[in-house]
Amino acid sequence: MNIDDELTELPQVNSKGEYCFRLDFGGYDRDSNLATVGLDGKTCITAIGCNGDFSNFNLLGKEVETAIDQIVTAFGIDTEIVLLGHSRGGLAARAYLQNSDSQYKEYVKSLITTGTPHQGSPLGRFYQYMDENCTPKTTYRQDNSVCEDSWEVIELLAGERVYFGYPFGNDEMDLLVPSIDFLSPESSEIKKLNDNVLALENVIIAQLSYRGTKFGILAENIGPLNLDYDLYKYQQLFGGDHPHPSTLRYIEKGQTRESFIGDGIVPAYSQQLSELLIPFARNVDLSFSSNAYNVIHTEQTEQVSDLNSMFESVRLQISWEQ
Repeated sequence: MNIDDELTELPQVNSKGEYCFRLDFGGYDRDSNLATVGLDGKTCITAIGCNGDFSNFNLLGKEVETAIDQIVTAFGIDTEIVLLGHSRGGLAARAYLQNSDSQYKEYVKSLITTGTPHQGSPLGRFYQYMDENCTPKTTYRQDNSVCEDSWEVIELLAGERVYFGYPFGNDEMDLLVPSIDFLSPESSEIKKLNDNVLALENVIIAQLSYRGTKFGILAENIGPLNLDYDLYKYQQLFGGDHPHPSTLRYIEKGQTRESFIGDGIVPAYSQQLSELLIPFARNVDLSFSSNAYNVIHTEQTEQVSDLNSMFESVRLQISWEQ
C-alpha cells in the first residue's frame, strides 16, 4: 500500500481470517513544501518516492493514517488492526498513535515494534559529523584525510565505490538521506516523539529486540572475500573502506562500542520502548529479546519464527480467535 494508490484489490485472506498489508513509505518525499533536503543538498529524485527517507516522523505517521483509512473503508467499522513496525516503521506507527489529531486510532488494537530505534541510533551522528566537517563533497572528497575516508564509506555502502578500478560494495544504505540525521539520539525528531510518549495509550504494546551483534556491523558479504562489513575494521585488508577512528569517537560520544550491543545499528536498550515508559510507572505488555549471534538490523524481517511468536502472543492479548 501507499498513499498515492487506492486500495482496490485485497490480498488473500489467511486461514484465521486475517489480511496482511505492507505500507510503502515515501508519498511526501518529493513534495517541495514538506520534504527535507539531505546531506550535501541531496533530494529525492525518483517519481515513486524514496521510502520515506526525506519525510519527518509526523509525515510518516500521516502515511500510516492514510493506509488505515483505506483499510477501514474496505472492511468496515468492525475492523481491528495490529501495527507491526520494523526499524523506523515503529517510529512512524508511534507518530501516528501519539498524535492527538490522528483519526481511526480506535481501530488499532496493538503495536508491535522490532529493531525500532526508540531512542535513536549512534550511527545517526555520522550524518552530523559529515555536515559539520566534510561538506561540500567537492571540497573534501580527496582531502587525503578523515573526510576522504568517510566519503569512501558512504560510497561503499551505497554501492557506488570504485576500488582500484573495480566496483566495490553493495547497495546497503544511503547515509546522505535526512532520515539518518533524524535517527540521531540528539535529533529534534526523536526528542519530540519521546517527549510525548505517554500519548501512546489504549493499545497492547509489544517489543521484539535483538542483542547479539556488535555495534558497527552493518552488512554481510561485502567485497571479494565476502566479509561482514564492520565500521571498526579501519584499514582491514580487502575489507573495504572504514571511518577514521576519530570519526567513531564522535559517533560514540563518550560511550563505548560495547555499550551499544544490539543489532549492529540500534543498541538493544534503544530497541526497547519499555526503557522510555518505565520511568513513568508504565511498561510494555509483551517483550521478547533474542541473543542470537549476528542478527543484523536489515535481517530482522526475515526472523519469521520470532515474529510469529510475538504475533501469536499479541493475538491472545487482544482476544482474536485461534
